[in-house]
Amino acid sequence: MLQLLPLLLLPRLLLLLRKKQSQPRRKRKLKKLKKLKKLPLLSNIKHTLKKGRGNPAFFIFKMIWKPHVTVAAIIERAGKFLLVEEETMHGIRFNQPAGHLEADESLLVAVARETLEESAYHFVPQHLLGIYRWHSTESDATYLRFAFTGAITGHEADRPLDTGILQAVWLTADEIRATQARHRSPLILRCVEDYLAGKRYPLELLTHYD
Repeated sequence: MLQLLPLLLLPRLLLLLRKKQSQPRRKRKLKKLKKLKKLPLLSNIKHTLKKGRGNPAFFIFKMIWKPHVTVAAIIERAGKFLLVEEETMHGIRFNQPAGHLEADESLLVAVARETLEESAYHFVPQHLLGIYRWHSTESDATYLRFAFTGAITGHEADRPLDTGILQAVWLTADEIRATQARHRSPLILRCVEDYLAGKRYPLELLTHYD
């Protein structure tokens, strides 16, 4: 019986050792996480240590931040620029024909599609006007806008516009400046000013892999 005693006590000894090791193990994991948080690419990692009965500590990582990629058409004809009036949470606002890039879609296809859907004009992009980053404090979202200039090749007058779009309008630069309080974002006027300043970049700067 005395010879069997160590074997009978073995499970209890293992349980005691596991309890003693659990706290240092949590500390070691916290040290590793602190080292990871110092890395630039992992600076936004958040962690929560969950202490459960018999459960090891685990960590919850914050989702990687990403901007909203959008496209916009800056179209000028006879001294006037094409804008759309749209309904928003903050009332009726002006914007260029613009929208989000969709999956498996090139930037050029996206801007032509958005222009047709929001204004009923067929648009062929010819130059990249600029790339703009803007953070909206109202929605706490960051937008990365690719703005294009180009030519109108047609108009479908009877085409229904996207939901929320009231109408397409043509305004002069002075009229656009005078309506800043009704702009969807500061990018509307900035893009017009960049267009008037003669900014144009070749489309070859952009590469799309199918």
